[in-house]
Amino acid sequence: MSLIEEWYRSMPPVTRTYITLAVLTTASVGLDAISPYKLYINWDSVVRLHQYWRLVTAFLYFGSFNLDFLFHMFFLYRYCKLLELNAFRGRTADFATMLLFGAAFLLALSPAAPSILFLGPSLTFMMVYVWARRNEHQAMNLLGLFNFRAPYLPWVLLVFSVLLGSPPVIDLMGILAGHVYYFLVDVYPVMVGIQLLRTPRLLVWAVGGTAGEESEREAREAREAEAVAAAAEAAEAEAAALAAAAAAAGGGEAPQGDGPRGGGEAGREPAADAVADLAAPPVGEGGGAGAVADADAGAGAGVGAVAGAGAGAGAPGLRQRFVVAGGPGA
Repeated sequence: MSLIEEWYRSMPPVTRTYITLAVLTTASVGLDAISPYKLYINWDSVVRLHQYWRLVTAFLYFGSFNLDFLFHMFFLYRYCKLLELNAFRGRTADFATMLLFGAAFLLALSPAAPSILFLGPSLTFMMVYVWARRNEHQAMNLLGLFNFRAPYLPWVLLVFSVLLGSPPVIDLMGILAGHVYYFLVDVYPVMVGIQLLRTPRLLVWAVGGTAGEESEREAREAREAEAVAAAAEAAEAEAAALAAAAAAAGGGEAPQGDGPRGGGEAGREPAADAVADLAAPPVGEGGGAGAVADADAGAGAGVGAVAGAGAGAGAPGLRQRFVVAGGPGA
């Protein structure tokens, strides 16, 4: 019993609250304490009879206790938890705003799909879509049959649901709601710099956590920084590969400097200084590595030049360091 309690308490607050209400509602219907006819979305009852609880209970009932109920509970637990712990870490109010926006959007769509009586599965599918778009490089696998990337997960599940006989309208409504939220929060602010969907301050006070444009901007900047770091690592690996290939093709020949030959120390170019700083160890430590020598000792010019002392083992190391440093050898 302690393990179940520990697992229950380990869930983040919004996920724990939603799953608890869904299980209690389904159990109440199973025990005949509540009739499902009092729970489904019926706009005529909402408007004329003022049964406003239907706007909430339509998202809490997932059918009787069977395999389909366990399927929806698994996806609700998994992706609601992943979003709250990762994409919305420390931003409980923002996550609650996402769920409220999805619920309102699905309620607005419900008159166009009168055959859909309960909207909980569509809201769960919205979470799947948002998670998939925010984890585009995540590798997925369906029943060990084939691999795909996370953005294709909603469409794979849609096809899977259709094959099992479920109406596609439920999943399509969730995909549409998730796409609209993703566009308003992750795409549109980047395009025009305006945040249309904001978290109400009252919701921040009620559930805690940070909210608003600043927190979303910080999260977006963090994702962009991760992308820049990944690109930098790829560029560094490519530069190292090009350096190794150039060293192998050159047969160990040391690169020549670009600086002028005369004019003393004041006339030395920055490229010549870079070559001098990156020079290999003195002769005798690298099998004849490049050394800095005076080009015209008799005239007292004193201009440093790089002289290749032979095709020794030190030259490839100098070339590789020079290419990575971004000098003329690159």
